Amino acid sequence: MYLTAYTTTGALYECDEDTGACTLIGNFGGDMEIVGTIIIQNCTYYPVPPKTPTISGPENGLINQEYNFTINTTDPNGDDIYYYIEWGDNTSSGWIGPYSSGEGVTVNHTWLEHGVYVIKAKAKDVLGLSSGWSESFFIDIIKGPEIEIDSIRGGLFRVSAKIKNIGGLEAVNVSWKITLEGGAFLGNETTGVENIPIGEDITIFSKFIFGFGPTRLTITADIPESSDSQSRGGFVLLIYTHVNIGG
Repeated sequence: MYLTAYTTTGALYECDEDTGACTLIGNFGGDMEIVGTIIIQNCTYYPVPPKTPTISGPENGLINQEYNFTINTTDPNGDDIYYYIEWGDNTSSGWIGPYSSGEGVTVNHTWLEHGVYVIKAKAKDVLGLSSGWSESFFIDIIKGPEIEIDSIRGGLFRVSAKIKNIGGLEAVNVSWKITLEGGAFLGNETTGVENIPIGEDITIFSKFIFGFGPTRLTITADIPESSDSQSRGGFVLLIYTHVNIGG
């Protein structure tokens, strides 16, 4: 233990912790008196910024789906860390934290449009010292399956329509229904389930229709990611069904 004292002059002493005996190390020049002292042995502290953070997570995804990413870095001084993430779609996380040095932090984001996005992150410690930007992390966001109904037609015995998949993935288990309200004694409802590959379409047909009178034809198609519904007026004349164009 060391202490400073002023007797006839200011001096530094080494003190025996067991006996209390003090040994003079030396006097301060110019009759200097030290009123407060701290001596740190074998210790160096140079504030430095955190290291550049790393990003890990999925490299592919769908629009309107939430995805998790892990951000991580360390601070050479062991200081707590804040993170700032840019998502590549003109949005950011802002500064989030603080987190412990070396702690993996999970953050999430959702993209609303398809495209390739560049994610970047940087860190700063509690003293405000900032790292550089991380290496760019790329994620390819594509459209999921998207269905639409087209080409609704009447005719002898049946009506038909096309269901298109205009999305970026196969439409699996598309549940469809053809319904006639009024006019049809037979074939007033038909249902089915189909798969539609990317960029392709299928043609669906009603059951045998027999009846007489005005009708309202409604066609629906549904999957968890997308749905469509179209209605047309028309007329059933025994085995022939007329479908109005455009409504």
